[in-house]
Formats: sequence, C-alpha cells, structure tokens
Amino acid sequence: MNELPVIVVGVAFAIGLVAAVFAIVEWVALLRFSTWAFRIGPRVMLEGKVLPRLPKGLDASLDTQHGEFRRTARETVLFRPRSRGLSVLDAFAIGGTLRWSEEETVIDGRIPVGPALFVGCWLVGWGTIALMMWRAHANLLIVLGLASVVPLVVIVLVYLVIPMEVRRARRILDEFAETLEAGSSRRSRRAGATER
Repeated sequence: MNELPVIVVGVAFAIGLVAAVFAIVEWVALLRFSTWAFRIGPRVMLEGKVLPRLPKGLDASLDTQHGEFRRTARETVLFRPRSRGLSVLDAFAIGGTLRWSEEETVIDGRIPVGPALFVGCWLVGWGTIALMMWRAHANLLIVLGLASVVPLVVIVLVYLVIPMEVRRARRILDEFAETLEAGSSRRSRRAGATER
C-alpha cells in the first residue's frame, strides 16, 4: 500500500511529460491552423452570434489587430489570438471555429488539451506528495501549505485564467465582426457606384 502513492506520482509525471510534448505539437498545429487542433480540447465557449456573411471573394486568411482567422470551408472559419511566441501566457489561449448557419454564427471555442492535461497531472502529483508527507508525519503546516496549492491552482484556472481567455476571444471576435462589417459597407458603396 505504501508503494501506491509513489506509483501515482510516477504515472502522473510520465503522463505530464507526454502532455508537455503534446502541448508543443498542439501549439504548432494551432499556429499552422491544422483543423484537428481546433476540434479537440475542453470546450469553454459555445454560443451564437449574428455576424455578417463571409464575402465570396475572401481569401483563406483574414487577420485583425489581436486575432488571426483562416477560412477552411465556404461557411467555416478557424480563429485564435495572435501568438506571443512560446509563452506561458498563451498556454490556455482559445482556438475556435465559427460556423455560419441561416440564423446566426455558432462559436465553438476550446482550450488546448496539452496544457490542461499537464496541469491536471501536476496537480495529481502535487496532491499525492502532500498526502505522502502527511502519512510520514511531516510538519502539519507544511503539509497544509502544499495541499492548499491544488485547490488554489484549480480556482485560479477556473475563475481567473479561463474567463480571461474567453473575454480575450470575444474581443477578437468583435474585431472580426467590425472588419467584416467595414468590408461589407465598402462593397455596398462600390456596388451602388457601379449601378449609377
């Protein structure tokens, strides 16, 4: 029974290492707009929004000040924030899909799998180490300090980091909507001038 915590920490470390490598692969796939990277990961946004239709002449990419967008199908666009390089600040950046339907545009935003899995493994390992120290009769204050890290990290992720990334994604989508509306009004003015 004393070996179980050591096994748990070892497995958490091994899975965490694989998750860290996968996080880098996933990050590169998001930068290259590989569609698989936008379809996996925990969903943190699923909402409808009325956006102007995509112009027929729009090429594959359309970037805004803070976001990058890539058209992958007639009525589908992938989006992500502009990259700040291999930064911890972008670990939970939302990559998403916009799909136009008759009534509205469906926004499906997801955080990357790799960082989420890495943090989960780290928390399991950290909690198990705190439990091992408690069972070894270590100083109670140190054990409580170590054990409090797990819920603290979960609270920060759930109530601070992920909502911050959702707000960032919404700002990027607002920029995209403004860009589409500006392009739509320019096309309307050109069409009106041509008719005259």
